[in-house]
Amino acid sequence: MSTNSNELVRTVPDTVTALQCPTFTQQPLLLKVCDVAHLLQISRTAVYTLMERGELSYVKIGATRRIEFAAVQRLIDGSRVGQGPMR
Repeated sequence: MSTNSNELVRTVPDTVTALQCPTFTQQPLLLKVCDVAHLLQISRTAVYTLMERGELSYVKIGATRRIEFAAVQRLIDGSRVGQGPMR
């Protein structure tokens, strides 16, 4: 029984599409540090700093670190400022 590889691919959430990031057409299971830096428009060093502070959760696979898209979304949601009513 063969499985269509398209069935295994998850689509990109609207938040990534809204960022108009040209490197992603489909959401990978885990993101590289450089991918997160690109999405957030910050340096790789800043991403590592967020991970070391515990502000951005990650998965360690061998010597590499990978970040779930949901962790990036939680970081964004937790960093919102000025959510009061517009005047």
